[in-house]
Amino acid sequence: MPLGTWSPVTPADDPMASEIALADMDREGRVWGLVRSEAAIACWGKGRRSRISLEQLGMGSVNVSGMVLDALDHLWLATRDHGVVAISCSALFACMAGSSKVPAIHWFDSSSGLGSKGGSYATECIRQAPDGRLWVANNGGISVINPAVWQAERERA
Repeated sequence: MPLGTWSPVTPADDPMASEIALADMDREGRVWGLVRSEAAIACWGKGRRSRISLEQLGMGSVNVSGMVLDALDHLWLATRDHGVVAISCSALFACMAGSSKVPAIHWFDSSSGLGSKGGSYATECIRQAPDGRLWVANNGGISVINPAVWQAERERA
């Protein structure tokens, strides 16, 4: 494929693809997207498309405004009024494939050092820096987390 040429990642006839508001690709080559019209997460990978609603994940009716994938297999969601959420992509993909186990949802708010649990309104409110750290902007200002350090601390606990 020549450089500078766009290549479709999702099938052109997939109606869900036209509803994706945010998208990113994980280290396994799966494409993750936020289906804003359904408050759901979609994934295209391993020859199929899957989706799961935030309600099915036990997240209730949170309003997601930003999404990013880290290099350690986590999907991070910035919300408008519930802080930031981290979910294992592998566990989420397994759940979408029929596993009865709902993945662990890790919530971050002011009690975990996040500036505020609310106010992330722009779609660019959560970003990953080249060094892997995640930055989020919300009502409490700008906060940063290193997913590698967070993961190491969780494994030690």
